Amino acid sequence: NLYMNEFDRFVRTEIRPGGYVRYNDDFVLFGNDKRALRSAQDACRAFLHDLLKLTLSKDRVYPVFQGVDFVGYRHFPGYVLIRKSTARRVKQRIRHLRYELATNQIEPNRARSVVASTAGWLRWANAYNLRKSLGIDALQEEIVAALQ
Repeated sequence: NLYMNEFDRFVRTEIRPGGYVRYNDDFVLFGNDKRALRSAQDACRAFLHDLLKLTLSKDRVYPVFQGVDFVGYRHFPGYVLIRKSTARRVKQRIRHLRYELATNQIEPNRARSVVASTAGWLRWANAYNLRKSLGIDALQEEIVAALQ
């Protein structure tokens, strides 16, 4: 936060976008004028490179109805989804966790921690169907039964 404070000040005082959100080193600018956003994109790129010695890994201008990929989720007007690539990894991890539990390769306490973390993370998105397909609730109950 201290390192990026100068950038925050630059964005708010010089660029003045319609909206600005930053979490750690991820940030999003919002506006209604594509030309102004492209100009802001160039100004941000130059400021980060010249003053903070940072480079942008992703810097695109597109309409929000396509969804904004930010901090692990896809944000749409009115709802939030999990990234498809992340959902695939979570499915694979839960499938592997079930195998590890069945073959006693993981302690139930550790498995409970992994499942609780995944469940908590899914709560921030509209992921009801993903949660059901993963069987998170049933898996939590199985682990609690195994601990008793």
